[in-house]
Amino acid sequence: MKSNNIKFAVTEKDNFKESEIDSSVGGNFYENEDGEIDLLHIPEDAIEKMGIKDLPFRLTSSMVDHVYERRKELGFKDKNEAAKFIVGVMRNFDHVRKADNDAFMFTIENGRRIGKRVIGIKINLPNDNFIGAKTAGLIPFNRMEKSPLIW
Repeated sequence: MKSNNIKFAVTEKDNFKESEIDSSVGGNFYENEDGEIDLLHIPEDAIEKMGIKDLPFRLTSSMVDHVYERRKELGFKDKNEAAKFIVGVMRNFDHVRKADNDAFMFTIENGRRIGKRVIGIKINLPNDNFIGAKTAGLIPFNRMEKSPLIW
């Protein structure tokens, strides 16, 4: 499976790069073309169902490195493409499920299954400043279905 087969509402002009701003939790933050490190906000109704504080979604270099280096099945050509994938899922998720160890899974399940897998991003509970990705990839549907649906 190559990532260019998975399309989201991230345009070709959406580019991300490592900023000069230290995240203090794993390298520098990533920024968009406007220099913003707050890449998106999770919809308020999802935040309410999750029972967490409304904070911006950000990526750090360690988050992007993890997805780029460990998710070879997605075929990313570079780290910018990995960042685009993460932001694309977070812009287009249609389900939020409770995961293990105080984490949440944001998945695209409706009409976007890849065989018996769904596309997902796993986040930990947010720290005091932002919400970020723990990992990303293709999740077996039967395993993911066992996680409680929150939104």
